[in-house]
Amino acid sequence: DGWKRRHGVARYRIVGEAGSADFEEITKSREEFQKMLAEWDPEVFLNSDETAVFYRLAPNSTLATGPVKGTKRDKARMTVLLTANATGTVKEHPLVIGKKNLPMPF
Repeated sequence: DGWKRRHGVARYRIVGEAGSADFEEITKSREEFQKMLAEWDPEVFLNSDETAVFYRLAPNSTLATGPVKGTKRDKARMTVLLTANATGTVKEHPLVIGKKNLPMPF
């Protein structure tokens, strides 16, 4: 223990497969991909991402004079999909997905 501490050595768990990646091939593929992308207009590339809004979630802290008992957390949420093109000139209206008490078939 003392030797490890003096020399900054620690036990680390080996995780993932990053050590087996061929970095030369990655660099080559990245350059080819960038050349291919250069042929396209950035206006046509769309990016979408989703996020969630937990609209009934109570705060997890409060101001009090003593400990406060917690309650079951309400996980009611709305999922929102946001979409825009690479240049930012096209921004679609957000797509909001919620949950209905009585789902109806199409």
